Amino acid sequence: MIFRNAFENELNDIFMMGYDVWSDGLNTKDYLLSCHSSAKYKTGQFKVLVENKTILASLIIYKIDENKYGLGSLAVPIQFRGKGYGSKILRMAVEEIELTNKDSIIFLFADINKSFYEKAGFVEIPKRYQAYKTTLCMVKTNLVISKLVERNFNPPKYF
Repeated sequence: MIFRNAFENELNDIFMMGYDVWSDGLNTKDYLLSCHSSAKYKTGQFKVLVENKTILASLIIYKIDENKYGLGSLAVPIQFRGKGYGSKILRMAVEEIELTNKDSIIFLFADINKSFYEKAGFVEIPKRYQAYKTTLCMVKTNLVISKLVERNFNPPKYF
């Protein structure tokens, strides 16, 4: 399996991985148009997990500032769900970030059961910093969370 940056010509396939969850009732054409015109997607780098030219999973990495990163839009095609590809691409993205920045602080917003992300080392940020009721902000860092909070902790808004 190969973990790499997504190619421009793969974006439709990447966007369609989340259609069943994120389309909000839009037809395929309008959904793809909204994804391609998304300002937030333009600020990140899509990554893919590929085997034999087949995309098994994707996610996007946002560089928030020098040490802060965000992970989002983790998706796996319906036919490949439940096979560990989501966990694998998540681990590979975290490893890539941590290799380039050992003091990284990696955030994500969990829309699914948090245990999926806990297995990859993410923890829930303190309740007083949670900004949303339907999604949970989580963080992975080598820093001690209590020390992180002491340093004017300011988690990102949803990305």
